[in-house]
Amino acid sequence: MKLKFKPWNKIERPHKILVLRFHALGDIIITLPYLASLKKSVPSISLTLLTSEEFSDIPKSITLFDKVLTFNSNRNGKLQFLLCALKLPFLFVQRFDVVLDLQNNKSSRLIRFFLFTTCWSEFDKSSRHSAGERTRSCIDCLGLTPIAIENSIPLKNESVSQELLELNDLKPFQFIVINPAGTFPSRNWPLENYIAFCRMWISKAPEIKFLILGTDIIKPKALVIKESLGNSIVDLCSQTTQSEAFGLLKMAKLMLTEDGGLMHMAWVQGVPTLALFGSSPSYWSAPQGRWSLCLHSSDMPCGDCFLKVCKFESNPCLTRYSSQGVFEKSVQLLSSIN
Repeated sequence: MKLKFKPWNKIERPHKILVLRFHALGDIIITLPYLASLKKSVPSISLTLLTSEEFSDIPKSITLFDKVLTFNSNRNGKLQFLLCALKLPFLFVQRFDVVLDLQNNKSSRLIRFFLFTTCWSEFDKSSRHSAGERTRSCIDCLGLTPIAIENSIPLKNESVSQELLELNDLKPFQFIVINPAGTFPSRNWPLENYIAFCRMWISKAPEIKFLILGTDIIKPKALVIKESLGNSIVDLCSQTTQSEAFGLLKMAKLMLTEDGGLMHMAWVQGVPTLALFGSSPSYWSAPQGRWSLCLHSSDMPCGDCFLKVCKFESNPCLTRYSSQGVFEKSVQLLSSIN
């Protein structure tokens, strides 16, 4: 792992750390359990996050950050650079002791350079280690405290999620979230497999219900699944904010998911997470923690291919995982952590 950093070399602890992570949703979520570990070990530290307004809802809704600063660049690199430059005077007068650059792009390097902090580190963007491990190493190399995965990330207002559960007749830890939200066809497990998986759980535990969250993109899939499962499934696609979805996931019994932001929302909170990876590179983005399991394609000659559409019609890296096999894996995962 290639890390660039200058560790903290003073006897006293730093007081103020600026964290830079601009996008995207999943990448921002991945930082949370490691930053929470830092905060838990050194509670006197004040954490300020600079991020894109588009992805600020969850950081603003949790107790981890003392401040969340935002800008709105719509992922336009030149505009982002300009907006970051305009924030420099304000950031400079904050007198940060440490800059933790978890973005590592032209804009974040500009900020780090002109804040003149003596302690800083940059995220490794290129190694084959998982994003979680690279985040941990980036924080760890500051030399402040050993970093682990801290899966207690409290919301400022936990009651909102509880109200959503009650409104939709869901009981804490008696529902399973299914997330057929892989961005490309090469990352999609067949919908009929999700339906069969749910029916197996209903046979095993009739009290279990299912929940689908996310955006309008997966709404057509949600409708197909609901048509088969009826009242056993609750469809909240496009009906929650990011922070509301985050809070709901925290109370799930299990998450069955393709690669995406909701997957990261689950495992960072310690929710048992069973991930199905097709073309996604598992070495980069698989969920972490002993409560997570990733069924991936890295054992195949064509695995981790990054292709949007599989070069084989059958998409074998995912279709080889049967609904029966995935159901058994989910039961084993829950048994292993209970």
